[in-house]
Amino acid sequence: MYGITDRTSLRQPTMPDLDGEETAIALASLGLESTMARQDRQRGITVDPERSGPVLVVAGERDEIMRPASCRRAADLFGGRYLEFEGASHWGLVLSRRALDRHLPDVRAWIDAL
Repeated sequence: MYGITDRTSLRQPTMPDLDGEETAIALASLGLESTMARQDRQRGITVDPERSGPVLVVAGERDEIMRPASCRRAADLFGGRYLEFEGASHWGLVLSRRALDRHLPDVRAWIDAL
């Protein structure tokens, strides 16, 4: 439960762009991470260089978990498109209705252009 200081929506520094309802949804989805899952995640992922396809990497400007610079490097590595959502946190990328309303058209435009 990285970045979660308590299980209430009153003080969540990693969710600054979420309203109370959105924060409650995020907190309800939390669970303890198993040691095996953590070790698997820390090993990273292997990407088959023979695979190809369109790549879109989306980052939140205020994401403290997956920082925008790392996301930009991933997009560059795979020759993909990079979108950075202004003001969005890690959680806000998928739970903030305001961010979704503002940025979903960019994602849809990328999909439609495929």
